[in-house]
This record gives sequence, structure tokens and C-alpha cells, in this order.
Amino acid sequence: PFSQHWLVETVAPRLLVVASAEDDWWACPAGEMLSWELSREAWGRDGDRSHYFFRRGEHNIRDTNWVDYLDFVKSHGW
Repeated sequence: PFSQHWLVETVAPRLLVVASAEDDWWACPAGEMLSWELSREAWGRDGDRSHYFFRRGEHNIRDTNWVDYLDFVKSHGW
């Protein structure tokens, strides 16, 4: 047995963005959000170094994703 949030936790303490789309049933948005939520303790006090982004639409990376990714890393000095 393996819990997906353990894999997400391996990114800590580096920056992490988990992005989901409303109609992306292949990726299971509810499962992605739960994995992100359960993994947040791995960042400890630096919990703001992980971010969850949810948008409408299907499985795809859109301009809104890139804007969110770049805003997130810029807010951390990148």
C-alpha cells in the first residue's frame, strides 16, 4: 500500500504547485487536492512553499496555469 501524499512530500522543502482542472477525471482533482492537503505538514513552518491551484476546464496546461506558477515562484524570490 502506498499513499500518494507521501510522493508529494518528497518535494519538501522545495517549492511545489499542484494544479487541478475541474473536468480532468484522469487525474482525479479531489485526490490531487487531498494529497496536497495531507502533504502540507512536510513543509512545517514553510507551509506557504506549497500551493494548490484549481481551475475550470479539462486536462491541459493553459495560460492561467503558467500565470499562477510564475506568480507563485516570484512570491518566493525567484
